[in-house]
Amino acid sequence: ERGDLSELEEEDPRFGVKKPDKRVEGERGDKTQSTAAESMSSTVLQSTMDTQKVLLQGPGNTTAALSQPAIKQAISAKQKLVVSIPTSVRLSNNEIQSLEILPQALLHVMPHPAARLLWLDVSFNKLRRIEDSLLQFPNLHTLYLHANKFTKLKEVDKLRELPGLKTLTLNGNPFEANPLYRTYVMGAVPGLKHLDHSPLTDLDLEWAEMWRAGFEKRERERRERA
Repeated sequence: ERGDLSELEEEDPRFGVKKPDKRVEGERGDKTQSTAAESMSSTVLQSTMDTQKVLLQGPGNTTAALSQPAIKQAISAKQKLVVSIPTSVRLSNNEIQSLEILPQALLHVMPHPAARLLWLDVSFNKLRRIEDSLLQFPNLHTLYLHANKFTKLKEVDKLRELPGLKTLTLNGNPFEANPLYRTYVMGAVPGLKHLDHSPLTDLDLEWAEMWRAGFEKRERERRERA
């Protein structure tokens, strides 16, 4: 028996010794948070600008992309327009530390983002927590979180609030060094089909489900003893 999860999270699997305690950075000042929020809002707009198009529907349901002057002309002529609304957002390779204002930022590029967002890439940033704002998209089926700053595996439990999540990446975060990393994630997020760019087999999922049941039992027993 290797002990509970909290111990494993601190253990270096290469040497079997405890890692030095690293404190998570504290809250940033209001000025820093405001600057980050403005930057992310601008990045959201840029990332979806090329995918949001207005099309003119012609004979045989054919379509053609329109410029802004052509859109006005088509409206004046009462021609049928088709609006292409983005459902995917890429925010990778930035300095984002928080997704708190993501729902508000998405309002600039899509109507009803809580229902429409299906695919989100926030990899290669500086995220440390799964925030409640990320859980406001129940139809999200693909989420890229690799190469961030997550240190606690228990943060992954929050993703259970995304019932449609099928594809998830978390590799390249500090908690990947935990020997239980892959099993924990599979057990924490039921319904996953792909993890870290690889498909999951039925055997993977069965083993993770059994491990999760045992883990939750041990957690209950520990709380009862406390």
